[in-house]
Amino acid sequence: QGVYTVTATAIRSDGSPVNATTIFRAVGPGGSGNDPLPNDPPAVITARTVPKANTVGVAVTLLPQIVFSEPVKQIPGNVTLVEADSSAVVAFTLLGAGPSGAIDAFTADTVVTSLTLQPMTGLRYATRYTLRLASGIVDLDDGENGTPANKPLVSYETSFTTFTPQQVGA
Repeated sequence: QGVYTVTATAIRSDGSPVNATTIFRAVGPGGSGNDPLPNDPPAVITARTVPKANTVGVAVTLLPQIVFSEPVKQIPGNVTLVEADSSAVVAFTLLGAGPSGAIDAFTADTVVTSLTLQPMTGLRYATRYTLRLASGIVDLDDGENGTPANKPLVSYETSFTTFTPQQVGA
């Protein structure tokens, strides 16, 4: 049981390398993704992030989603979505899921295992966005039994580009 990072490198036919990294959580018998990991800091499970990093052609109706390796809190103020070219901050509503189910109102003590960002005005066509999660997000560890209290999230950043409409006909 724990969080694991796998990095692989493949070599293209032209000899250039292609690197890929994924983070996943292994859960032992009787466990679940809602259980805290006392020895590991929380992380984003990249395999469950929507959209995937550096995806191009994302629908402007998409709602970005993040899944954490364990329950976390202190979400407000630690999640940002910006237009990469202009650095304009995108206003959004946070939705989430936690150990007790769906969440639509957040405080610093709200416990979540996943987040969905709902942009207030939708995403713009042909725009690159960057989603950032800051290390102010912490796990639920209480410092008992020799474990550190409230380990911070490993800061996370991912980018994607929305669909570019094409002219039809000429």
